[in-house]
Amino acid sequence: MTYSIFAIDANALSLSGCSAYTYTLNGFLPYLRAPWYQFSEQAVDDVTLNGGTNPAFPFLTGHGGANQVVPFGFLGIRTDQPTLYLNPSLPPQIPYVKVRTFHYAGATLSATLNITHTNITRFASTNLNDLYQNTTLPFVLGTPGSATSNTTSYHIAINQTLTISNRVYFQKKTHPNNLLQCLPVTSEDPYSAGQFPVAAIDGATSTSWQPSTNESSSLLINTTSIPPSPIWSIYFNWGFRPPLRATVFFGNESTDEGQIYGNEWEVDIKDISPSLPFYLTQPNANTTQYNATQASGATEAVVPVVGNETRLVVEGGAWSGNYVRLVVEGCWENDGHGATIGEFVVVGG
Repeated sequence: MTYSIFAIDANALSLSGCSAYTYTLNGFLPYLRAPWYQFSEQAVDDVTLNGGTNPAFPFLTGHGGANQVVPFGFLGIRTDQPTLYLNPSLPPQIPYVKVRTFHYAGATLSATLNITHTNITRFASTNLNDLYQNTTLPFVLGTPGSATSNTTSYHIAINQTLTISNRVYFQKKTHPNNLLQCLPVTSEDPYSAGQFPVAAIDGATSTSWQPSTNESSSLLINTTSIPPSPIWSIYFNWGFRPPLRATVFFGNESTDEGQIYGNEWEVDIKDISPSLPFYLTQPNANTTQYNATQASGATEAVVPVVGNETRLVVEGGAWSGNYVRLVVEGCWENDGHGATIGEFVVVGG
């Protein structure tokens, strides 16, 4: 329910990246329950682990939220103006989608989207009072309240199909020359509910990949769709749970288990230290321990969120290949749960 609205907002407001897709996954996958794909109210049903909440089931509000992502998120329908507004954009991980039939002012419409364009078709309305029955239906491509220079007006007749352009903002790199943003990514290791591998490379630090435990875990990014490039630097935003160690591998061959073999380039990142050094002194002890809550700078002030960061320059002439593999181990929080990877960036030349 909540993450579905996050997906809609991310697709409307993001200037780069593909976090709308991450939030879309977050809006339904952690909540689906076998055998009929009904929603639970909680991502984790165990009351001893989810804060003591007995989840509603089936959670129809969750179903309703997920059903809003395609029309209001991907197609960008807005009905709070005197004229219908559309502002389509489809995440790069979804090549094609068909929007169920919808109505505006009694008019009947449907839409199909690919990555770059959307087809809008108007049909004759049955058993509805179509206010535009004898004329064309006006609609606007753009965002309500934006400058007229950023909008385009259309008129569509019954039994007519119009093709309009999609926003492809995800093609813009959040970090310039990032080779990995929004590419296919997989992991063979279990991860915490809703903390998907794609979140590590979706161009947004508001989402993160988190392995289930602080043992060694990895993800594999398929870079076969981009040309080889020299590697200049690597950047991580760990969020508030940085790992203790990380290793990045570049290579051209991979196994079904997500391992890179053959000739490869390895970059070891040892002794990672938090860049937000907030520590909690242990009572009756002379030791301190990293504390993620304090590191988050919990405050009533509304300020941009800043996570722990690691940056390094890659020397020696490394090049990207067909695959990039990231391995993380340990977690500074030291509570048995995995570290978080808010953004993994490889900067090419």
